Amino acid sequence: MNPRHFLKMSQWVRNPPSRQRQILIATVLGLCFLVYGIEQIFGLQELLPTPNDPKVRVKIKP
Repeated sequence: MNPRHFLKMSQWVRNPPSRQRQILIATVLGLCFLVYGIEQIFGLQELLPTPNDPKVRVKIKP
């Protein structure tokens, strides 16, 4: 981990975030875990095209 992360964690211990910020962080983390779980269960990675797929045409404008 970057030393900046440790400084940020120590700052949060000394001055904890507000209740609204805690709820926001918990909600964002929950949504991330939900999307990850859905991808693992239903295999959405196979349904989405990859950039290197020869069937997908990407137009690049100069």
